[in-house]
Amino acid sequence: MTGGRKPAPVARRAAAASDPRVATFMQHLGARTLSPATSRSYRTVVERFLSWCDAERIDWRAPERTDLRRYVATLGDGAQRSTVQQRLAALGTFYRFWVRQGSVTKDPLQALARPQRERRLPDVLSAEQVTRLIETAASAESPALSLRDTALVELLYGAGLRIAEVVSIQVRDLDLARGEVRVTGKGEKQRVALFGTPCISAL
Repeated sequence: MTGGRKPAPVARRAAAASDPRVATFMQHLGARTLSPATSRSYRTVVERFLSWCDAERIDWRAPERTDLRRYVATLGDGAQRSTVQQRLAALGTFYRFWVRQGSVTKDPLQALARPQRERRLPDVLSAEQVTRLIETAASAESPALSLRDTALVELLYGAGLRIAEVVSIQVRDLDLARGEVRVTGKGEKQRVALFGTPCISAL
């Protein structure tokens, strides 16, 4: 006998497949360009939520905020915040569909506080690692490559730029007298970054 999660009974799977709440919603999703995996994920989330509502004798069309909080508590049991957010987003799509169909008056999830996405701090280099990186750049095979690589590393580190921002810099974007560089970041937004004497010397 193999371990792991036991498959759902055939009767339960058949009932879920014939549930008009799920079937109609999935037919709507079928008109969208979703991958099979995404469609299965939507179906699983909705089926589990409706099964929970039925078991708790909750009207799925208008669950109370306290009901939704209890359900979210079951989602958060061992799951990451991003996973909980994805499941709530799927339920939001489900409810917005039924609002448009007229079967539900409003999306009850709108009144629910969503768990905040975890923000991870980026990994940063130590001062010793930066020094070794600059020394490595300066030891390139030719003087031209050495100057180029050193200038790139100094600009990345000194101005705190992304690689994509550095490679898009033009000579006209640099103001060595003021220690400034105009860069284009995400969303084509421009900003001015500052850099110090070591970077000016390298440039």
